[in-house]
Amino acid sequence: MRQFVATSAALLLVLAGCSGKKKSGKGGTRKVASTRKTAGGEKKVETSGLMTHFMRDGAVNVAYVAEDSGSGLDSVEIWISKDGGKNWEKLAVDKELTGKVPFKAGEEGVFDFTSVGVDKIGNREKELSETTRADFRIVVDRTPPKITATAPAAGALAPAVAKFTYSWKAEDVYLPEKPVDLQVRFKKNPEWVTVARGLAASGKQKFSLPAARDDVAEVRFVARDCAGNVGSSVAGTVAFDRLPPVGKILAPRTATDLIARVKYTVSDPGAAKLVSVSLWITENKGRSWRKIADAPNRSGEVEIRLPRPGSYGLALAAADAVGNRLLPPGRGTRPGFTLSTDTVAPKLEVTSWVRRGQVVSARKGVEIKWKAEDVNAADKPVSIEFSADGGRNWTTVQATAAARGSLVWKPSEKINSRRCLLRVVARDQLGNQAQKTSRTFTVDNIPPKTRVKIEPVVPKKPEPAKKPGSKKGSRKRK
Repeated sequence: MRQFVATSAALLLVLAGCSGKKKSGKGGTRKVASTRKTAGGEKKVETSGLMTHFMRDGAVNVAYVAEDSGSGLDSVEIWISKDGGKNWEKLAVDKELTGKVPFKAGEEGVFDFTSVGVDKIGNREKELSETTRADFRIVVDRTPPKITATAPAAGALAPAVAKFTYSWKAEDVYLPEKPVDLQVRFKKNPEWVTVARGLAASGKQKFSLPAARDDVAEVRFVARDCAGNVGSSVAGTVAFDRLPPVGKILAPRTATDLIARVKYTVSDPGAAKLVSVSLWITENKGRSWRKIADAPNRSGEVEIRLPRPGSYGLALAAADAVGNRLLPPGRGTRPGFTLSTDTVAPKLEVTSWVRRGQVVSARKGVEIKWKAEDVNAADKPVSIEFSADGGRNWTTVQATAAARGSLVWKPSEKINSRRCLLRVVARDQLGNQAQKTSRTFTVDNIPPKTRVKIEPVVPKKPEPAKKPGSKKGSRKRK
Protein backbone atom coordinates (compact mmCIF):
# COMPACT_ATOMS: atom_id res chain seq x y z
CA MET A 1 0.00 0.00 0.00
CA ARG A 2 1.29 3.39 -0.88
CA GLN A 3 1.36 6.07 1.85
CA PHE A 4 -0.66 9.23 1.37
CA VAL A 5 -0.46 12.51 3.23
CA ALA A 6 -3.88 14.06 3.70
CA THR A 7 -4.20 16.71 6.42
CA SER A 8 -6.36 19.71 7.20
CA ALA A 9 -3.39 22.03 7.37
CA ALA A 10 -5.29 25.06 6.11
CA LEU A 11 -7.47 25.22 9.22
CA LEU A 12 -4.54 24.73 11.49
CA LEU A 13 -2.70 27.62 9.93
CA VAL A 14 -5.61 30.04 9.99
CA LEU A 15 -7.01 29.29 13.45
CA ALA A 16 -4.60 28.90 16.31
CA GLY A 17 -5.04 29.31 20.07
CA CYS A 18 -8.04 29.95 22.35
CA SER A 19 -7.52 33.22 24.11
CA GLY A 20 -11.14 34.00 24.67
CA LYS A 21 -10.99 36.72 22.01
CA LYS A 22 -13.35 36.73 19.08
CA LYS A 23 -11.62 35.50 15.96
CA SER A 24 -13.43 36.41 12.73
CA GLY A 25 -16.71 35.72 14.49
CA LYS A 26 -15.95 31.99 14.63
CA GLY A 27 -13.99 31.38 17.82
CA GLY A 28 -10.51 29.94 18.28
CA THR A 29 -8.35 26.82 18.28
CA ARG A 30 -6.85 25.22 21.34
CA LYS A 31 -5.59 21.96 22.84
CA VAL A 32 -7.93 21.25 25.77
CA ALA A 33 -9.19 18.46 27.97
CA SER A 34 -12.70 19.12 29.23
CA THR A 35 -16.14 17.75 30.02
CA ARG A 36 -19.48 18.71 28.59
CA LYS A 37 -23.03 18.02 29.75
CA THR A 38 -25.25 16.25 27.24
CA ALA A 39 -28.84 15.07 27.29
CA GLY A 40 -27.67 11.76 28.69
CA GLY A 41 -25.52 13.25 31.42
CA GLU A 42 -21.96 14.52 31.73
CA LYS A 43 -19.62 13.21 29.05
CA LYS A 44 -15.85 13.52 29.09
CA VAL A 45 -14.26 14.59 25.83
CA GLU A 46 -10.55 13.82 25.68
CA THR A 47 -8.79 16.38 23.50
CA SER A 48 -5.31 16.39 24.94
CA GLY A 49 -2.79 17.06 22.20
CA LEU A 50 -5.51 17.58 19.58
CA MET A 51 -5.91 20.88 17.77
CA THR A 52 -9.42 22.04 18.57
CA HIS A 53 -11.33 24.78 16.84
CA PHE A 54 -14.18 26.46 18.77
CA MET A 55 -16.98 28.16 16.89
CA ARG A 56 -20.55 29.34 17.26
CA ASP A 57 -22.09 29.05 13.79
CA GLY A 58 -20.67 25.57 12.94
CA ALA A 59 -19.93 26.40 9.28
CA VAL A 60 -16.38 25.72 8.04
CA ASN A 61 -14.44 24.40 5.07
CA VAL A 62 -12.53 21.23 5.94
CA ALA A 63 -9.40 21.76 3.90
CA TYR A 64 -6.76 19.16 3.10
CA VAL A 65 -3.59 18.62 1.14
CA ALA A 66 -2.79 15.23 -0.45
CA GLU A 67 -0.16 13.68 -2.69
CA ASP A 68 0.53 10.27 -4.22
CA SER A 69 3.79 9.03 -5.72
CA GLY A 70 2.30 5.96 -7.47
CA SER A 71 -0.69 5.47 -9.72
CA GLY A 72 -2.12 8.79 -8.85
CA LEU A 73 -4.68 10.14 -6.39
CA ASP A 74 -8.25 9.19 -7.15
CA SER A 75 -10.18 10.83 -4.28
CA VAL A 76 -10.02 12.08 -0.71
CA GLU A 77 -12.57 10.95 1.87
CA ILE A 78 -13.44 13.23 4.84
CA TRP A 79 -14.61 11.32 7.88
CA ILE A 80 -16.34 12.68 11.00
CA SER A 81 -16.86 11.34 14.52
CA LYS A 82 -19.37 12.80 17.01
CA ASP A 83 -18.41 10.60 19.94
CA GLY A 84 -14.72 11.19 20.39
CA GLY A 85 -13.53 8.70 17.72
CA LYS A 86 -15.48 5.62 18.78
CA ASN A 87 -17.56 5.68 15.63
CA TRP A 88 -16.69 7.29 12.30
CA GLU A 89 -19.01 8.42 9.52
CA LYS A 90 -18.03 9.36 6.02
CA LEU A 91 -18.82 13.03 5.58
CA ALA A 92 -17.85 13.46 1.92
CA VAL A 93 -15.76 12.05 -0.94
CA ASP A 94 -13.91 14.61 -2.99
CA LYS A 95 -13.23 13.00 -6.37
CA GLU A 96 -12.46 16.34 -7.97
CA LEU A 97 -9.67 16.91 -5.46
CA THR A 98 -10.74 20.52 -4.75
CA GLY A 99 -8.77 20.60 -1.54
CA LYS A 100 -11.72 21.41 0.72
CA VAL A 101 -15.10 20.07 1.77
CA PRO A 102 -17.80 22.30 3.33
CA PHE A 103 -19.22 21.40 6.71
CA LYS A 104 -22.00 22.96 8.78
CA ALA A 105 -23.12 21.65 12.14
CA GLY A 106 -26.82 21.94 12.83
CA GLU A 107 -26.47 21.74 16.60
CA GLU A 108 -23.92 22.12 19.34
CA GLY A 109 -21.44 19.32 19.70
CA VAL A 110 -17.88 18.02 19.42
CA PHE A 111 -16.84 16.96 15.91
CA ASP A 112 -13.56 15.11 15.12
CA PHE A 113 -12.26 15.01 11.55
CA THR A 114 -9.77 12.93 9.64
CA SER A 115 -9.08 12.27 5.96
CA VAL A 116 -8.39 9.11 3.94
CA GLY A 117 -6.68 9.25 0.55
CA VAL A 118 -7.55 6.63 -2.14
CA ASP A 119 -5.45 6.13 -5.28
CA LYS A 120 -6.63 5.02 -8.69
CA ILE A 121 -5.91 1.33 -8.10
CA GLY A 122 -7.80 1.23 -4.80
CA ASN A 123 -5.02 1.63 -2.27
CA ARG A 124 -6.36 3.33 0.90
CA GLU A 125 -4.36 5.47 3.24
CA LYS A 126 -5.84 3.86 6.38
CA GLU A 127 -8.78 2.00 7.80
CA LEU A 128 -10.66 3.78 10.61
CA SER A 129 -11.32 2.31 14.05
CA GLU A 130 -11.71 3.41 17.66
CA THR A 131 -7.98 3.84 17.85
CA THR A 132 -7.80 6.19 14.87
CA ARG A 133 -6.52 9.58 15.94
CA ALA A 134 -8.39 12.57 14.52
CA ASP A 135 -6.50 15.23 12.62
CA PHE A 136 -8.40 18.06 14.26
CA ARG A 137 -11.58 18.77 16.20
CA ILE A 138 -14.36 21.36 15.92
CA VAL A 139 -16.43 22.29 18.98
CA VAL A 140 -19.67 24.08 18.13
CA ASP A 141 -20.73 26.02 21.24
CA ARG A 142 -23.56 28.56 21.28
CA THR A 143 -24.11 28.67 25.04
CA PRO A 144 -22.75 31.79 26.76
CA PRO A 145 -20.86 31.43 30.02
CA LYS A 146 -22.69 31.91 33.30
CA ILE A 147 -21.17 34.56 35.51
CA THR A 148 -22.19 35.96 38.85
CA ALA A 149 -20.71 38.97 40.61
CA THR A 150 -21.00 40.34 44.11
CA ALA A 151 -21.00 44.13 44.42
CA PRO A 152 -20.38 46.48 47.35
CA ALA A 153 -23.34 47.68 49.36
CA ALA A 154 -26.23 48.99 47.30
CA GLY A 155 -25.91 52.65 46.45
CA ALA A 156 -22.14 52.78 46.91
CA LEU A 157 -20.72 56.29 46.89
CA ALA A 158 -17.29 57.56 45.91
CA PRO A 159 -15.76 61.03 46.12
CA ALA A 160 -13.04 60.60 43.49
CA VAL A 161 -10.91 57.57 42.53
CA ALA A 162 -12.84 54.74 44.08
CA LYS A 163 -11.54 51.37 45.21
CA PHE A 164 -14.14 48.67 45.74
CA THR A 165 -13.83 44.95 46.35
CA TYR A 166 -15.74 42.70 43.97
CA SER A 167 -16.03 38.95 43.78
CA TRP A 168 -17.03 37.02 40.67
CA LYS A 169 -17.35 33.52 39.27
CA ALA A 170 -17.66 32.45 35.62
CA GLU A 171 -18.75 28.93 34.64
CA ASP A 172 -18.59 27.28 31.21
CA VAL A 173 -17.32 24.01 29.76
CA TYR A 174 -14.96 25.79 27.37
CA LEU A 175 -13.41 28.68 29.27
CA PRO A 176 -9.93 29.90 28.45
CA GLU A 177 -7.40 30.46 31.19
CA LYS A 178 -8.33 34.13 31.86
CA PRO A 179 -11.79 34.69 30.44
CA VAL A 180 -13.13 37.62 32.50
CA ASP A 181 -13.01 41.40 31.97
CA LEU A 182 -14.24 44.15 34.29
CA GLN A 183 -16.10 46.99 32.55
CA VAL A 184 -17.71 50.25 33.62
CA ARG A 185 -19.93 52.81 31.96
CA PHE A 186 -21.42 56.12 33.05
CA LYS A 187 -24.90 57.49 32.54
CA LYS A 188 -23.46 60.48 30.72
CA ASN A 189 -21.37 58.21 28.47
CA PRO A 190 -23.15 54.88 27.86
CA GLU A 191 -20.24 53.10 26.17
CA TRP A 192 -18.64 50.34 28.21
CA VAL A 193 -14.98 50.88 29.10
CA THR A 194 -12.77 47.97 30.14
CA VAL A 195 -11.10 48.60 33.47
CA ALA A 196 -9.35 45.24 33.92
CA ARG A 197 -8.66 42.52 31.32
CA GLY A 198 -7.76 38.87 31.51
CA LEU A 199 -9.05 38.04 34.98
CA ALA A 200 -9.31 34.48 36.20
CA ALA A 201 -12.62 32.67 35.94
CA SER A 202 -13.31 33.38 39.61
CA GLY A 203 -11.81 35.59 42.22
CA LYS A 204 -12.12 38.44 44.69
CA GLN A 205 -10.18 41.63 44.17
CA LYS A 206 -10.15 45.36 44.89
CA PHE A 207 -10.42 47.51 41.77
CA SER A 208 -9.91 51.21 41.18
CA LEU A 209 -12.76 52.66 39.17
CA PRO A 210 -12.28 55.77 37.02
CA ALA A 211 -13.61 58.89 38.70
CA ALA A 212 -16.30 61.18 37.42
CA ARG A 213 -17.11 64.59 38.82
CA ASP A 214 -20.80 63.91 39.18
CA ASP A 215 -22.09 60.73 37.58
CA VAL A 216 -23.31 57.20 38.28
CA ALA A 217 -21.15 54.30 37.10
CA GLU A 218 -22.55 50.87 36.27
CA VAL A 219 -20.12 48.00 36.81
CA ARG A 220 -20.25 44.60 35.13
CA PHE A 221 -18.13 41.49 34.71
CA VAL A 222 -17.92 39.93 31.22
CA ALA A 223 -16.86 36.34 30.52
CA ARG A 224 -15.99 34.98 27.04
CA ASP A 225 -15.60 31.31 26.27
CA CYS A 226 -13.40 29.77 23.58
CA ALA A 227 -16.14 30.04 20.98
CA GLY A 228 -16.60 33.76 21.60
CA ASN A 229 -19.89 33.45 23.48
CA VAL A 230 -20.27 36.25 25.97
CA GLY A 231 -21.98 36.28 29.35
CA SER A 232 -22.14 39.25 31.68
CA SER A 233 -23.30 40.13 35.16
CA VAL A 234 -23.98 43.66 36.41
CA ALA A 235 -22.31 44.20 39.76
CA GLY A 236 -24.27 47.23 40.89
CA THR A 237 -23.64 50.93 40.56
CA VAL A 238 -21.30 53.47 42.11
CA ALA A 239 -22.35 57.07 42.45
CA PHE A 240 -19.43 59.48 42.09
CA ASP A 241 -19.85 62.75 43.96
CA ARG A 242 -17.07 65.29 43.91
CA LEU A 243 -19.39 68.28 44.29
CA PRO A 244 -19.38 70.07 47.66
CA PRO A 245 -22.62 71.11 49.36
CA VAL A 246 -23.93 74.62 48.72
CA GLY A 247 -25.82 76.87 51.09
CA LYS A 248 -26.39 80.41 52.31
CA ILE A 249 -27.97 82.40 55.11
CA LEU A 250 -31.33 83.93 54.22
CA ALA A 251 -32.54 85.90 57.25
CA PRO A 252 -32.84 87.85 59.50
CA ARG A 253 -30.76 90.91 58.85
CA THR A 254 -31.83 92.45 62.17
CA ALA A 255 -33.03 91.15 65.53
CA THR A 256 -34.52 92.76 68.64
CA ASP A 257 -33.46 89.95 70.94
CA LEU A 258 -30.23 88.16 71.68
CA ILE A 259 -31.99 84.91 70.76
CA ALA A 260 -32.40 84.85 66.97
CA ARG A 261 -33.82 82.23 64.60
CA VAL A 262 -31.56 82.12 61.55
CA LYS A 263 -33.10 80.89 58.31
CA TYR A 264 -30.85 79.18 55.76
CA THR A 265 -30.89 77.01 52.66
CA VAL A 266 -28.49 74.11 52.07
CA SER A 267 -28.29 71.22 49.58
CA ASP A 268 -25.88 68.73 48.06
CA PRO A 269 -25.84 68.87 44.23
CA GLY A 270 -24.17 65.47 44.06
CA ALA A 271 -25.49 62.00 44.83
CA ALA A 272 -24.36 61.86 48.46
CA LYS A 273 -26.57 63.03 51.30
CA LEU A 274 -25.76 65.77 53.78
CA VAL A 275 -24.43 64.49 57.08
CA SER A 276 -23.70 67.77 58.90
CA VAL A 277 -24.61 71.45 58.78
CA SER A 278 -23.29 74.11 61.14
CA LEU A 279 -23.55 77.87 61.63
CA TRP A 280 -20.44 80.02 62.14
CA ILE A 281 -20.15 83.53 63.56
CA THR A 282 -17.64 86.37 63.63
CA GLU A 283 -17.74 89.33 66.01
CA ASN A 284 -14.87 91.22 64.37
CA LYS A 285 -15.75 91.42 60.67
CA GLY A 286 -14.04 88.14 59.79
CA ARG A 287 -10.74 88.37 61.62
CA SER A 288 -11.75 85.21 63.47
CA TRP A 289 -14.65 82.76 63.22
CA ARG A 290 -16.16 80.17 65.53
CA LYS A 291 -19.00 77.67 65.35
CA ILE A 292 -22.06 78.86 67.20
CA ALA A 293 -24.55 76.07 66.47
CA ASP A 294 -25.16 72.77 64.69
CA ALA A 295 -28.13 72.87 62.33
CA PRO A 296 -30.50 70.30 60.80
CA ASN A 297 -29.20 68.60 57.62
CA ARG A 298 -31.74 70.35 55.43
CA SER A 299 -32.96 73.84 54.59
CA GLY A 300 -34.69 75.40 57.57
CA GLU A 301 -33.82 77.49 60.58
CA VAL A 302 -31.73 77.22 63.71
CA GLU A 303 -31.90 79.15 66.96
CA ILE A 304 -28.77 80.89 68.20
CA ARG A 305 -27.97 83.00 71.26
CA LEU A 306 -25.85 86.06 70.56
CA PRO A 307 -23.38 87.20 73.22
CA ARG A 308 -24.44 90.84 73.26
CA PRO A 309 -26.10 93.50 71.11
CA GLY A 310 -24.03 94.33 68.06
CA SER A 311 -23.30 93.41 64.47
CA TYR A 312 -22.30 89.82 63.60
CA GLY A 313 -21.19 88.04 60.44
CA LEU A 314 -22.76 84.64 59.81
CA ALA A 315 -21.72 81.79 57.50
CA LEU A 316 -22.76 78.22 56.79
CA ALA A 317 -20.66 75.02 56.68
CA ALA A 318 -21.74 71.54 55.59
CA ALA A 319 -20.41 68.08 54.67
CA ASP A 320 -21.85 65.17 52.68
CA ALA A 321 -21.53 61.41 53.11
CA VAL A 322 -18.37 61.07 51.01
CA GLY A 323 -16.50 63.95 52.63
CA ASN A 324 -17.16 66.79 50.21
CA ARG A 325 -17.37 69.95 52.29
CA LEU A 326 -18.71 73.45 52.21
CA LEU A 327 -15.84 74.74 54.29
CA PRO A 328 -16.36 77.08 57.23
CA PRO A 329 -14.87 80.54 56.72
CA GLY A 330 -11.22 80.90 57.58
CA ARG A 331 -9.42 83.61 59.44
CA GLY A 332 -9.64 86.87 57.53
CA THR A 333 -12.71 85.89 55.48
CA ARG A 334 -15.12 88.81 55.40
CA PRO A 335 -18.72 87.87 56.14
CA GLY A 336 -21.19 87.68 53.29
CA PHE A 337 -24.16 88.00 55.62
CA THR A 338 -24.50 90.36 58.58
CA LEU A 339 -26.98 90.20 61.46
CA SER A 340 -27.44 93.31 63.58
CA THR A 341 -28.99 93.11 67.03
CA ASP A 342 -30.52 96.14 68.80
CA THR A 343 -32.48 95.79 72.02
CA VAL A 344 -32.26 99.50 72.93
CA ALA A 345 -35.24 101.76 72.32
CA PRO A 346 -34.74 105.05 70.48
CA LYS A 347 -33.96 108.14 72.53
CA LEU A 348 -37.06 110.36 72.41
CA GLU A 349 -37.51 113.86 73.74
CA VAL A 350 -40.68 116.00 73.47
CA THR A 351 -39.76 119.63 73.94
CA SER A 352 -43.18 121.25 73.57
CA TRP A 353 -46.80 120.14 73.91
CA VAL A 354 -49.80 120.50 76.25
CA ARG A 355 -49.48 121.39 79.91
CA ARG A 356 -51.34 119.70 82.66
CA GLY A 357 -54.85 121.07 82.88
CA GLN A 358 -54.48 123.06 79.69
CA VAL A 359 -57.64 123.62 77.69
CA VAL A 360 -57.47 123.10 73.93
CA SER A 361 -60.13 123.58 71.32
CA ALA A 362 -60.57 123.27 67.60
CA ARG A 363 -59.93 126.98 67.36
CA LYS A 364 -56.96 127.03 69.67
CA GLY A 365 -54.55 124.15 69.06
CA VAL A 366 -51.25 123.22 70.60
CA GLU A 367 -47.74 122.93 69.12
CA ILE A 368 -45.94 119.61 69.56
CA LYS A 369 -42.14 119.44 69.11
CA TRP A 370 -40.06 116.26 69.32
CA LYS A 371 -36.61 114.79 68.69
CA ALA A 372 -35.79 111.07 68.28
CA GLU A 373 -32.37 109.43 67.90
CA ASP A 374 -31.31 105.79 67.24
CA VAL A 375 -28.41 104.00 65.53
CA ASN A 376 -30.93 101.97 63.54
CA ALA A 377 -33.42 104.76 63.00
CA ALA A 378 -36.05 104.33 60.32
CA ASP A 379 -36.69 106.93 57.62
CA LYS A 380 -39.76 108.40 59.36
CA PRO A 381 -39.78 106.78 62.77
CA VAL A 382 -42.20 109.00 64.71
CA SER A 383 -45.97 108.73 65.07
CA ILE A 384 -48.37 110.95 67.06
CA GLU A 385 -51.56 109.65 68.69
CA PHE A 386 -54.50 111.09 70.64
CA SER A 387 -56.86 109.62 73.26
CA ALA A 388 -60.09 111.23 74.49
CA ASP A 389 -60.80 108.63 77.18
CA GLY A 390 -57.74 108.61 79.34
CA GLY A 391 -55.71 106.22 77.15
CA ARG A 392 -58.19 103.39 76.64
CA ASN A 393 -58.48 104.10 72.92
CA TRP A 394 -56.05 105.86 70.63
CA THR A 395 -56.40 107.46 67.22
CA THR A 396 -53.57 108.41 64.91
CA VAL A 397 -52.84 112.09 64.50
CA GLN A 398 -49.86 111.49 62.16
CA ALA A 399 -48.67 107.99 61.23
CA THR A 400 -45.14 108.83 60.08
CA ALA A 401 -43.03 111.80 60.80
CA ALA A 402 -39.36 112.71 60.68
CA ALA A 403 -37.10 111.97 63.63
CA ARG A 404 -36.99 115.68 64.40
CA GLY A 405 -40.01 117.91 63.77
CA SER A 406 -43.02 119.83 65.01
CA LEU A 407 -46.78 119.85 64.50
CA VAL A 408 -49.59 122.23 65.40
CA TRP A 409 -52.43 119.99 66.48
CA LYS A 410 -56.06 121.07 66.73
CA PRO A 411 -58.67 118.58 67.92
CA SER A 412 -61.88 117.88 66.10
CA GLU A 413 -64.85 120.10 66.87
CA LYS A 414 -66.76 116.97 67.87
CA ILE A 415 -64.46 116.22 70.79
CA ASN A 416 -65.21 117.44 74.28
CA SER A 417 -63.41 115.73 77.12
CA ARG A 418 -61.55 116.46 80.33
CA ARG A 419 -59.54 113.19 80.03
CA CYS A 420 -57.49 113.85 76.89
CA LEU A 421 -53.95 112.60 76.26
CA LEU A 422 -51.34 113.00 73.50
CA ARG A 423 -48.66 110.38 72.80
CA VAL A 424 -45.49 110.51 70.70
CA VAL A 425 -43.99 107.14 69.65
CA ALA A 426 -40.55 106.55 68.04
CA ARG A 427 -39.65 103.15 66.48
CA ASP A 428 -36.33 101.98 65.03
CA GLN A 429 -35.79 99.54 62.15
CA LEU A 430 -35.77 96.56 64.49
CA GLY A 431 -39.08 97.43 66.13
CA ASN A 432 -37.72 98.81 69.38
CA GLN A 433 -39.86 101.74 70.45
CA ALA A 434 -39.97 104.60 72.93
CA GLN A 435 -42.98 106.75 73.77
CA LYS A 436 -43.88 109.87 75.68
CA THR A 437 -47.41 110.53 76.96
CA SER A 438 -48.67 113.97 77.95
CA ARG A 439 -50.42 115.02 81.12
CA THR A 440 -54.20 115.01 81.10
CA PHE A 441 -55.70 118.05 79.46
CA THR A 442 -59.12 119.28 78.35
CA VAL A 443 -60.58 119.67 74.94
CA ASP A 444 -63.45 122.16 75.11
CA ASN A 445 -65.38 122.89 71.97
CA ILE A 446 -68.62 123.91 73.76
CA PRO A 447 -69.26 127.64 73.33
CA PRO A 448 -70.76 129.63 76.22
CA LYS A 449 -74.59 130.10 76.31
CA THR A 450 -76.28 133.49 77.00
CA ARG A 451 -79.81 135.03 76.81
CA VAL A 452 -81.31 138.47 77.19
CA LYS A 453 -84.54 139.71 78.90
CA ILE A 454 -86.33 143.10 79.34
CA GLU A 455 -86.64 144.54 82.84
CA PRO A 456 -88.34 147.88 83.76
CA VAL A 457 -86.20 150.68 84.95
CA VAL A 458 -87.22 151.70 88.54
CA PRO A 459 -86.34 155.34 89.39
CA LYS A 460 -84.32 155.78 92.53
CA LYS A 461 -85.86 157.64 95.53
CA PRO A 462 -84.13 160.90 96.47
CA GLU A 463 -82.12 160.68 99.60
CA PRO A 464 -83.22 162.90 102.54
CA ALA A 465 -81.28 166.12 103.12
CA LYS A 466 -78.70 165.97 105.82
CA LYS A 467 -78.77 168.43 108.84
CA PRO A 468 -75.83 170.69 109.20
CA GLY A 469 -73.23 169.41 111.58
CA SER A 470 -74.68 165.95 111.73
CA LYS A 471 -72.67 162.91 111.07
CA LYS A 472 -73.91 159.54 110.03
CA GLY A 473 -73.81 157.12 112.81
CA SER A 474 -73.12 159.71 115.58
CA ARG A 475 -74.71 159.13 118.99
CA LYS A 476 -76.51 161.64 121.24
CA ARG A 477 -74.91 162.36 124.55
CA LYS A 478 -76.98 161.95 127.67
